[in-house]
Parts: sequence; C-alpha cells; structure tokens
Amino acid sequence: MIKPLKKLHIFLLSVCISCCCTLIYAQSATTAAAKQNIAAEGQWNPFFLHKPDSEKEVNLYKQEYEVNMATAGYLYSVPPFLHYRQRYEFLRNFQLYMGDKGNPFGQFLLLRQPATYKTQDPMANVDTLYGATFLELSKTPMVLVVPPIPGRYFSFALVDAYFYNFDYIGSRMTGQQGGKFLIVGPSWQGDKPKGIDRVIRAPTNSINVYQRIYFKNASDIAAVNRIQDSIQLLPLEGFKNSSANVVLPNPADYTKLDPLNAKDPWSVLRIANAYMGENPPPVSDQTFTEYFAPLGIGPGLNLTSDKVALSNIGKGAEEADHAMSALALTGFPVKNGWQIPPPNVGEHGGAGGVAMQAMIQVRSIGINSSKEAVYYNAYTDTDLKPLSGRNSYSVTFTKNQIPPVDKGRFGFWSLTIYDRTNARLIENSTNRYSIRSADDLVYNPDGSLDQSFGTGANGVPKGFADISLGEADDFATTVALQPDGHIVVGGYQMVGNNIDMVALRVKPDGTPDESFGKAKNGILTVALSDGNEDVRSIAVTPDGKIVLAGNLTGKDGSSNMVVVRLNPDGTPDKSFAPHSGEAAAGGFNAVALGTGEDVVDDMALAADGKILLAGTHGLKGKASVTVIRLEADGALDQTFGTQDDGTPNGVVSLALDGGDDVARGIAIDPKGRIVVVADSVGKDGTTDVVVARLKPDGNADQEFAVAENGLPTGAARTSPPPPAPLTCGPTA
Repeated sequence: MIKPLKKLHIFLLSVCISCCCTLIYAQSATTAAAKQNIAAEGQWNPFFLHKPDSEKEVNLYKQEYEVNMATAGYLYSVPPFLHYRQRYEFLRNFQLYMGDKGNPFGQFLLLRQPATYKTQDPMANVDTLYGATFLELSKTPMVLVVPPIPGRYFSFALVDAYFYNFDYIGSRMTGQQGGKFLIVGPSWQGDKPKGIDRVIRAPTNSINVYQRIYFKNASDIAAVNRIQDSIQLLPLEGFKNSSANVVLPNPADYTKLDPLNAKDPWSVLRIANAYMGENPPPVSDQTFTEYFAPLGIGPGLNLTSDKVALSNIGKGAEEADHAMSALALTGFPVKNGWQIPPPNVGEHGGAGGVAMQAMIQVRSIGINSSKEAVYYNAYTDTDLKPLSGRNSYSVTFTKNQIPPVDKGRFGFWSLTIYDRTNARLIENSTNRYSIRSADDLVYNPDGSLDQSFGTGANGVPKGFADISLGEADDFATTVALQPDGHIVVGGYQMVGNNIDMVALRVKPDGTPDESFGKAKNGILTVALSDGNEDVRSIAVTPDGKIVLAGNLTGKDGSSNMVVVRLNPDGTPDKSFAPHSGEAAAGGFNAVALGTGEDVVDDMALAADGKILLAGTHGLKGKASVTVIRLEADGALDQTFGTQDDGTPNGVVSLALDGGDDVARGIAIDPKGRIVVVADSVGKDGTTDVVVARLKPDGNADQEFAVAENGLPTGAARTSPPPPAPLTCGPTA
C-alpha cells in the first residue's frame, strides 16, 4: 500500500485511449475474411456495417484497414528491431568497454559495479551485477560453463531474437551447483556430447544471454567479480578439443545495417524485416504475420513502394506508439497504487500479446520472464494520485505480504525508485536508489514497518532513520539492541576505493545519540590501517561496551579477522587486546591464521565475557569453517581447541566432507555448548545446510548427530526442498 503523507488534488487521466488496443486485437482476429472482402470492391461485406456507397468510401475503408495492418506489423517488429539494435551496439562497442579481448561473440560484456543513475539501462536493478553476450548459433553451437555458485541468487536468461525468454540457467531452474550447458540453434542435429549436462535448443539462431548475480553489499562485489571471471563461453569444438581452430562469426558481417540512424518507422521496419528473415518467427505466429505481409512487413520481405501504403504505415506506427503508451499507463490491473503484471510476461504467448511485448521491451528492454522475476510498478499512490517528488510516502507491507526470500540465497526483493520521464535511477546526494531485502529494516511486532520510528524529515518516511555519514557511501551490515532501547549499528563507509569500519548509535526514537562517538554526533569511523575494514557482527556486553567483529583486508589482498571493542561512549577501549601487539592502535585484535584468506561471518558473547567468532578460512581455492574463541581481554583462549587439527590453541577448524564450507552463524546454548551453522558444498556440487555443535572446550560434541554422508560426528546435514520459484522486485 502506498499512502501519501501529504495530499495532492490532481485530475486523473481518462483511460478511454486503451480502446485502441482492443480494436487492434479485434481486427486481427478477422484477418482472412477482411482480406477477401476488401478485394471485392463495392460488394456487400459483413466486415463493415453497411455496403460502401462510393469509391471514396471504399478507399477510406481500405486506408483504415491498412493503418490497422501497419499498427499490428509495427508492434510485432519492435522487439526484433530492438534486439538487433542492442546486438549492434554490443558488437560495435565491445572493444570500447572490454579492450582488445578478441571476438565479442564468445565473451560476456561485464558490468562489474552496481548500477547508478549514470551507468545503466532503463529499469536496471541495483541488486545484481550484470553481464551480457550475443551468440550467432548458425555458425557454431556454444557451451556455457557455469561454476558452482553457492549461497547467492544468480541467473542466465536465454533470450531469442524477439526478446522472449526461452530458457534459464540459475538458482531457480538448474540449482547452485553450476554445470556445462550446450546452446544450439533451431536446426542443429546431433547427440549430447560427452561432458555436457544439458542441451538447450534456441528458437532462433541469433540470441543473447543476460547474466545476473546477486551481491549483498559493497564488500561483496569483489567476490561476485571473481565469479564473473570464472564463467566460460566456448564453441562446441573448442570445448571438445582446446587446441581446435574454431572460427567465430565475424562481427562486421552482423553490423551492416545501422539501426542508430533509423529515424523513421520505415527504416525500423526494413531492419526488422531483414533480421526476421535471418530469424524466422515461430510457426504459431504465421497467421498473424500473414495479416500485415501485404504491406511488405514481415520476415525477409521488402517494404511496399506504394506511396499511399507507405503513408498508411506511418500512421500505423503512430497508432502503435499510442497503443504502447496507453498500455504502459492503463494496461495493468491496479491495486493500492501498484500495477499488477500480466502472467507469463516476457514469454512467447504471454498475456497482452504483441502490443504488451513491444511496450515492455521499449520501457524495460530484456525484462525477465514472470517465472523468474515479478515486477510491480507504481505511478500513483493508493488514492490514484500521481507520485510526486514534492511528497513523502509510506509503503506498508503486512507480515504476510513480505516476499519469502532469504536475503539473496535463492532470491531477493527491492523497492527501487526511478525517474518517470526516462525510467532511469534518480540522481540524489546519498547515491541510494532502493530499499532491499538485504537491508536491516525495523519492523513492528506484527511484522509491518514501524511508523512511529524516525522523524519523517528530509523526505524520509516515518519508520526509517536516514543517517548520512558525509559525502561517502555508507553501508549497514549488522545491528544490536542495548537494554535501554538504544540501537547500535555496524557497517562501513566507502570513500573512493577505501573502506573503513563504522559504528553508530541511534536513540529509541530513531534520532542519532549525540553522546556516542568521538565527534559526539552518534557516529564513529574506525580506520585500523591503510587497508580496508568492515563490520560483519556487533554485540553489547553487560557493562555497556560494544564489540565489533569484521574483516581487515590489506593492500596485498590478504584478509584477516579483526575484533574491536569500544567503550560505552564509542571511544576505543585501549584495555582490549593487550597481548596482540596492536594495543597502541587502540582496542583491537587482528587474528591471522597463517597463509590464506580469513573472513569472519558472525560473533557470539559467552556469559563469562569470552568472544566466539565463526568464520571461513580460504586456502588454495578451498573454504573451511573456523571457530575462534578470545578471552574477554581479546587474547586467544589457550583452553579452546587443540593443536591436533593444525591450528593454534584458541582456534578450531571444522573439516566437513571435502567441499567448500562457509560459516553463516554461531550461538551459545545455556550449557555453554557452541552451535555453528554453515553452507557445505558436497562432492556432487550440491549445497546443503550443516549444523555443528561443539563442547565448551571446542571439541566436537559426540552426542550431537551421527557421523554420516562424510560428516564428522557432531555435525548434521539438512537438505530442505528448494523454495518456491519467486524473485521479486520492481527492477529488470
């Protein structure tokens, strides 16, 4: 529900223009009869309401009929024209963006940073990093090699020359284990080659592939970039034999027609005709394409040279533009201000037909199928008054309305704001464009957003406290509550390429606590070195001190876990970690486990003040779960764990079943036993949830679970059924 905080009285536009679209569909259904009767000039025609009385009237009817034919033909031609234009720009600009890296037909153009108002296409989302490529399957089938991508949503949308999503590879469709996928054209003949997991047949030879990979926050982008770099795209013969000399299509052969100079409808149709000739439409569309074929609109046809018909084509294109505009505004059911998308949008045969497909591609080119993502758009508030930047608005989700996603593992949701005039992200001083399911949001006890929280100032609705830390980009990652109701937030601040820890404290009413931090403004920035530091977990001790657990990444790319303790007023507690050799820097301990990359994921405080860290140790491409216990003063607890696992005392390494294991959370039960949850990738590439329990001394609890499936005693694997295929958000 979208409710205005300030009322505006603005006249609501009439929806009668939508009747134009209905007329198009009605006339297209009578194609055969109309064509026959039009030819018999002057004869009684049941298609008309009366017998034409004159040649002038017959010509008028013929004109209207040709305009309608042209309208339908133009709408049908819009998606293939846009597909050709996007391919043209991809082929022409590949070297500009990627440098001299060979043939673009065999590579992804990668966008390695999140979208901003400057950098992305209309309706781009700010939740995933994009990649895109085009394939010409008439020359060679292609093999897409996807590595295992555990713990996050990803998809590869396979899109034909008419911008229909015909298949998917990704979390929903194929799982997170990756695989080797052979993509072939419509006429390819052959058996599935050895080493190929699945053969995907495209309905057209010219296709493109959209790559979308979810990122949690700014510190997660580097990990996604590494995934992007590990994805391969190989010609089939090159996959079979790495030394094979495979010649990919020459981009110059596919850029002979310049769509950027198509300034009129006739140029658009000529290019679309040529492209459809190379990529014939589905057989099921034949009756429809025959309707407008007499005008020379269709696969491989030459546009008519008749001046009157050309004029009618121009009028038809104008009508098509009006129909798309009407559909954009009035073609969706509206509930509480939200446009409800039709079923099977982005798929051949989806609701709304060719007019809906054309409009959607003009507004949001390359949109996902509704099976993969659901897009709700709002142009008005709940009272059907147009949204305006002069107002503040509140958006309310009841508990049962919140999309069932898990902060990016299998899906995500986001509320993203766009400029209505161009569908692009809106420039703003905070460089924030959305509210995401990955954000730490404050809810009422019944699950709705807390409308009594925050001031409602600066255009921010109540229920939110928008705290700017300056000109830099600010990110929250974790939160803890003090007994007095104060809220302590941990995160990081990014200035250029430098990242520093951030802690801030908010009063129960959502305003900054001015007693906290060095500057007494509720904010503390912690710079521990000339590297990068972030906060992953935060906790408050019984005496009011604040413990931050995070990561310290050096300039050489190495990563160590780091723990910081602050006094209740937000100043560094210099009594912390006296044995670390770092006390002079002020209250922190960097825990280095030797060679490899160490990342902390969660923290728990024991009743005796000891600090438990659950993290992941990466070495030589393998990740393993690591548990560390520190004394209350920050020193390694020498009574925790043994040296039998190759780690120093104070550190426990959990060896699971040979795959990559990533810690996600840690907790301490009333008996002092330690429970750790992790993602474990098995030898077959599947990802499961693993729960391990340790005794208070760090040894495996032999009473917990039974050794099976390659797991040690003290660890249990669960393999729940996959969630419903739902990925929500108002973005492409």
